[in-house]
Amino acid sequence: MKKLLLILFLGLIMPLVSFAQQRFIEVQGEASIEVVPDDLTLSLTLTESSSDGINVKTLDELEDSTKKFLSDKGVDPLLVTFLGEDEPSTYMMGSKGKTRRYLIMLYNPKIIPDVMTFLNLLQGSSVEISSSSSKQLEELKNKAQKEALENAKKKAMNLLSTYGEKIGKVLSIQEKINSNSDYMEMVANAQKAVLSKMFREKKSNDYMITVEYSAIVRFAIQ
Repeated sequence: MKKLLLILFLGLIMPLVSFAQQRFIEVQGEASIEVVPDDLTLSLTLTESSSDGINVKTLDELEDSTKKFLSDKGVDPLLVTFLGEDEPSTYMMGSKGKTRRYLIMLYNPKIIPDVMTFLNLLQGSSVEISSSSSKQLEELKNKAQKEALENAKKKAMNLLSTYGEKIGKVLSIQEKINSNSDYMEMVANAQKAVLSKMFREKKSNDYMITVEYSAIVRFAIQ
């Protein structure tokens, strides 16, 4: 009976001893992929303004210029909504002017970069992104995950080669949680597609959607 218990005890403890003696290297792999949204909803504010202090661009002029550009890009006029009445504003050395607000919905990713460039350069305009989405999110998440893990492997191999060591099998993968709570709150408020906690999605370059993935990978050392 004692021999049987000893055999069982050794059978349980030997794998633990073996694991404890396993040499390993732990590295972090990261990847970031950007994509133009499939659809974008913008909040546009036009303000009477002057670039030289003399010639003021009226709201009607700014609106006509914007609508013409959007029409030339194939944007349906019904997707440009005027929000309420003109509002008073101060645009030049205390001079009183007006602002006009719009909601613009874009459903053609091919024109989004041009539209954003135009609106950002338009005198007297202010643009905010209300919402955006992409049908490629799941695909991008998988791609970012694969690239991050490959980057981790390359990093480990380069470090080990410095000391004449070789990489072994993967022992563990710890997917890193993003600690930026403000950013995650922004994603939730925008009602984005549900992302697992090791991914994060953010806005970049004013309108691009970026999917990021990070993981800490432990490799055995041969």
